Amino acid sequence: YTGKRAPAGSKPCFLTNLESIDIDTEEDLRHAISIEHSRLYQQSMQMRALASSFGSAQLGDTLWDHHLPASPGLGNVQNFRTSFLGPAVTMSLLPIGVHQPIEGIYDCLQHYTYAYPGSVLTVQNPSGRAYFGGLNARLATLAGCSGLLTDGPTRDLDETRALNFPVSSSGYTFADVRGHMTCGSLNSKVVLQPSGHNLPPIEVYPTDLIFSDHEGACIIPNHRFKAIINDTLDRCRNENRIAAAILDGHDIQSSLNDYGNF
Repeated sequence: YTGKRAPAGSKPCFLTNLESIDIDTEEDLRHAISIEHSRLYQQSMQMRALASSFGSAQLGDTLWDHHLPASPGLGNVQNFRTSFLGPAVTMSLLPIGVHQPIEGIYDCLQHYTYAYPGSVLTVQNPSGRAYFGGLNARLATLAGCSGLLTDGPTRDLDETRALNFPVSSSGYTFADVRGHMTCGSLNSKVVLQPSGHNLPPIEVYPTDLIFSDHEGACIIPNHRFKAIINDTLDRCRNENRIAAAILDGHDIQSSLNDYGNF
């Protein structure tokens, strides 16, 4: 308290319920963490519900309409047919230096300190060797993650499938990154390289939204999320209207005239 009067004409600034939480003791901190975990759980349930409402085909078309990258070679869920949607928690791998210890790869376990319920582990791995397998899938499941997206291969297909943990990758190989790669950045921008000829890399920032299913993966910039999702849902509804009209005996051109393109 400064003892000074507020300037004439100034307006009071009211705090939200979350902003008004005052943390002075360990008990206060535990209370705040509990509230945040509850919020993140609710968010993850909303993301899970949304992920079942459309596919990468509809989302990719919407991203294209918004002049955003929608690369066909970014990866797809390979261990079973499902989809996931959630905010990115990012990490990059770098080639190991001449005098660097191979144990540096275990610094990647710090990735889980940034993970939270519903988040998507997002890994830049240019090595062509596998990062992420059965043990990491167990850690990711315990952290409440929705899935993994990486531009490199993974391994332990049967284990990740048994854990029902979705893995979106470029493929599978037994060859591990240990001894070849080390931990690079954590919770910073990563650059994913789609597989295929002459496909441009895609930048992913922490909290960008990741969607992936068995056909591909899409990146939604965080600040464009609501607009992209709303347009994608509108696209799905429009496709359903056109399909229903055709089943009712209307020709395709009159259906397009009535409902627009898809």
